[in-house]
Amino acid sequence: GSQNLLYEYAPISIDKNELTIFDSWGMEADKATEWVNLITEETKKREASGDVEDWFHAVIYCISAAGARIEDFEVYYVIKTLQEAGHNVIIALTKTGRASEEERKNLHLAIKEKVLHIDGNIINIESLSETLRDGKKTHAAGRDEIIRKLTGNLENKLRNKFAAQY
Repeated sequence: GSQNLLYEYAPISIDKNELTIFDSWGMEADKATEWVNLITEETKKREASGDVEDWFHAVIYCISAAGARIEDFEVYYVIKTLQEAGHNVIIALTKTGRASEEERKNLHLAIKEKVLHIDGNIINIESLSETLRDGKKTHAAGRDEIIRKLTGNLENKLRNKFAAQY
């Protein structure tokens, strides 16, 4: 997409709200600084406009549930940095249909232990309903919940954002 590796999708309308989704490249430990700088620069640029509609109102941070782990750099350098900047961080556990119930449960617990104020913002996501090679079936899930997290309680989220900025 763009030169700074952040892709902006066309706005979508959901329940009287217009949402614009931005996507970035996947992050690895050796690219964490570059990724955080990219997001920080983009949010500062948008927030400097003074137009609340241009701001990032939430950051969805994706972690593969199939990997069943969260790295310390993700918690202490990425997620907490975003939270300190006033962003509402939602953790989307992707590919949850490929992870066992125990792996999902342990990952939820690990995230809750390491990340303060995240408890209600961990969402299991499965983008497709499909049959895997081993015959296990996955079912699309999480879309409605993530939309509720993005659009719900926006007034409080904006108050937190203002407090972090000023």
